[in-house]
Amino acid sequence: MADVFFLPVEVKRIDDRASLLWRYEKLLARLITRKMVGGKSVAIKLHLGGHYGYTHVHPAFVTRVVNRVRDCGGSPFVTDHRRENRAAGVVPEAFGCPIYHATGMKDRYHYKVKTGVRMLPSVELAGQIYDADVLINLSHAKGHGQCGFGAAIKHLGMGAVTGKTRGDIHRLLDKEFVWHAEKCIECKRCVRQCEHAAIHFNKEGELCQDSHFCTLCLHCMTLCPKGAITVGEIGWPNFQKGLAIATKAVLDSFEKSRVLHINVALSITSICDCWGMSLPAIRPDVGVLASTDLVAVDKASLDLMDCLDVFPGSLPKGVSLADGKGHIFERLWGKDPYVQVRAAAKLGLGSEKYTLRTIS
Repeated sequence: MADVFFLPVEVKRIDDRASLLWRYEKLLARLITRKMVGGKSVAIKLHLGGHYGYTHVHPAFVTRVVNRVRDCGGSPFVTDHRRENRAAGVVPEAFGCPIYHATGMKDRYHYKVKTGVRMLPSVELAGQIYDADVLINLSHAKGHGQCGFGAAIKHLGMGAVTGKTRGDIHRLLDKEFVWHAEKCIECKRCVRQCEHAAIHFNKEGELCQDSHFCTLCLHCMTLCPKGAITVGEIGWPNFQKGLAIATKAVLDSFEKSRVLHINVALSITSICDCWGMSLPAIRPDVGVLASTDLVAVDKASLDLMDCLDVFPGSLPKGVSLADGKGHIFERLWGKDPYVQVRAAAKLGLGSEKYTLRTIS
C-alpha cells in the first residue's frame, strides 16, 4: 500500500497559509530531504510547453522545487527534450536554475539500454537525466489522444528518451501512414505543425513522410480539416505498454530513494502540452499529488480526475464525449487510461493500491 499525498485545490479560508502553494511548500519540505539530494545533481523533469501553450506546469511549482533542493544542498537543473520557452516565461531566470536539453541539441546525448522485452527491445535514455543522481518527475496531469491520459508514466516514457525511442513507442500504435490525395486541399497545416519536420509536399504536390524523423505522434492526422491523413491506432494498448517499458528503463538508473513523482492536476485539458497550444480546461482543477510510487500517483490522479461530464465548450470541434460507462478520458478518447498503470505495476514500478493522505 503506497502513500500518495494529495493537496486539494480548494481553500477553506482566506489566508495565505491555507493556499495551495503554501501547502505545497510544506509538502516539499517533508518529501525532499538533505539525505535524498544533499551533494547530488538533481534532474527536475518538466515539460516546457511551447508555441501557443499556456497550461503546462506553472513556474511557481517549479521554483519551489528548485529552492527546496538548493536548501537541502542539492544542485538542481530543469530538463526536457525541448530547450526553453521564452514566450511563456519558461527560462532559467524564472526557475533560478539551468535548463538543459535532455538529449543534447542534436538528440545525440543518450544511453542505449536493452529492456528484455520483445515489444520494445531497447530504448535510448536521455543523457542529462541518466547522468543525474536524483530525479524529480514534475508532470502535468491531463488528457492525451493516444493513451487517454498523460502524467507521471508518460512524462518519463515519452519525455526522458530520444526522438527515435519516442518514434518506436508511437509505432506500437500501428505503422501505416496514409495520405488521401483526393481529400487534401493543401492547406499545409500538417506541415507547419509538425515539430519534427517529418512531412513535406514535393514538386508534384504529393505529401511525403520521412519515416526517419516521423514519430507517428498523430498531430497531422488530428488537425487535418479534411481527414486527408490517417495513421492506424489499433495498437493503442501496446502504446501504453511501451510507455511503461521505457519508464522502467529510466527509473532503473536511479536508487529508489532518490526519485519523487509530482502530478499537477490543474488546467486539466483534453490534449497533451506537446501540441504547443492550449485548449480550455475540461473540468475543475483537482490539486497536486505526490508520491515516491509511480504507479500509485498516476492511479490516484486518474481516480480523482474522473467526472461525469466536461465543461460546455471545452472540447474542439469533432471531439465529443461518448455515452456509457468508463473513465472520463476513456469516453473522450476511446482508450482505457488505466492500461499504462496496470502495465507499470506488472513491471514492478509500484502499487495500484494506495493510501490517499489529504493535506488541506
